[in-house]
Amino acid sequence: MKFLITSFLTICLLTLCHIRKSPAKKSNHSRVVDGHSGLIQDFPYMVGIMLHPSHKTVWCCGSIIAKHWVLTAGHCIVVNNSETGKLQPLTYYVLKTVTARGNTTFISGKAQDFVDHLVIKFLYHDRLTIVEGEVIENDIGLLRVKQSFDSLYEKVINLEEQSHGLVQEGVQAGWGWIFPNIPVGADELRYHHVYILSREKCILAAMGLRFDVRNKLCVSSFESTACKGDSGSPLVVKNLQVGIMSAIFEGCPPGRLNVYVEVAPYVDWIKGSMRERSHRSKE
Repeated sequence: MKFLITSFLTICLLTLCHIRKSPAKKSNHSRVVDGHSGLIQDFPYMVGIMLHPSHKTVWCCGSIIAKHWVLTAGHCIVVNNSETGKLQPLTYYVLKTVTARGNTTFISGKAQDFVDHLVIKFLYHDRLTIVEGEVIENDIGLLRVKQSFDSLYEKVINLEEQSHGLVQEGVQAGWGWIFPNIPVGADELRYHHVYILSREKCILAAMGLRFDVRNKLCVSSFESTACKGDSGSPLVVKNLQVGIMSAIFEGCPPGRLNVYVEVAPYVDWIKGSMRERSHRSKE
């Protein structure tokens, strides 16, 4: 997704100055977008969202939040219809050719340890707003899968239910692009540590950008960044999911602002939607 940027210098200074003051461990990696190599056993809640069975790369990521449910970004499920201007689900979902792949570090399946879960239902927030290809509000969605998440490295992650504006360090993993402007996703799971800006700095950083900071988290990392394909990835703090990857700067430059949907304001919607759809499936 592309941000409209009118105050780049202000944002860059806000994010980088904040990070330099944080008591974080420095990475041995140079300035790259892919961060560190990860193992699925360290991130067992991660799944890659992909076409089944023809593709070996993801277009989005998600998190396991129940035995049959994946939490992801709304724009991973729908697009704007160019003729009507209304949202419509991606054709892949309608044709039931989408799978959530888990239990694997290598998303291509070369290690032969992966487990695919066919997506049979999908839903997104009824107030999801996308304007000219840019997500503005309520970028959150759910996927129900046919096969339950029961494998060794498929574990549910709990959701943060309390909204707060504290500055803190988190971690985000995914299989998105590993080089800026080169459309090649990672095969091996990657992760990086990020810093959640205070609400006040998030408001300042958002000046000139077309998004409202309510229900969002402003996040940055000095040496690495999320990129295309990482959308829907969970932002995790102290073993709780606090955010959902939503928007990045075009080109995925390290050190720039990323925007996550804050999970806490949507917990009631998430639980209610899962409960309602699970009940319907039993009828």
